[in-house]
Amino acid sequence: MYESGIIGATGKAEHQDLQKGHIGQRFVETYIPISNPGTNVVVGAVELYKLPRALQRAVTNGQRLIWLGALIGSVLLFTSLYWIVRRADRVMTAQNQRLLESESLSMIGETASAVAHAMRNPLASIRASAELSLVDDLDGARESAQDIIEEADRLDRWARELLQFSRSDSGEAESVEVNALARAVIEEHTAAMERCGVSCRLELAETPLYARAGTAPLAQVLCNLVMNAIEAMEAKGTLTVTSACREHDQRV
Repeated sequence: MYESGIIGATGKAEHQDLQKGHIGQRFVETYIPISNPGTNVVVGAVELYKLPRALQRAVTNGQRLIWLGALIGSVLLFTSLYWIVRRADRVMTAQNQRLLESESLSMIGETASAVAHAMRNPLASIRASAELSLVDDLDGARESAQDIIEEADRLDRWARELLQFSRSDSGEAESVEVNALARAVIEEHTAAMERCGVSCRLELAETPLYARAGTAPLAQVLCNLVMNAIEAMEAKGTLTVTSACREHDQRV
């Protein structure tokens, strides 16, 4: 039988007389039994010690290689993960930037479309008034000129409101009386409705209705709704404008 270990770790009595320089080294202890001739009775044992220094160096070098390999692998793994995270961050940043640019372009396109749509009726009214002024008498020409002035003023007001809204940094909402705003929008489109043979019926709430919104954007929304309704009625029709406040959530 045999036993192995590290000298000084087990506190064996046999190791007490060894030199201090041997402490910490590995040992192999082999026991050779001695028995009487012709019998199986063990009368003694020979104990042989070996200090496998080559094996000691091989094990130590192996441990160092293992630690070195683990360290190098950890560094490579950390570097790879760091590179992946950095690349993912750059890709996500670029995608977010493209998304913001796409949203900005989309908002610019929607704004341009809304402005162009809002300008169609005033421009048509200006053109019609100018054409009538060429064939009408002096009174008719004056009336046409007055229509041109009113429509030009409306375009100028829309342009100023749009610029004011685009320059607003906070975009804070204000209290807007919806019924009064609806009446003002209908009044602006009275001439357009008369030319198209469209009548208007207002069914507004009896009490004032207030909403938190921007006056210019909300007025533009109402203008678009009215113009779409007028254009949708090819023949004579009735444009009905209704306002109310929902009871369950107090929304206008």
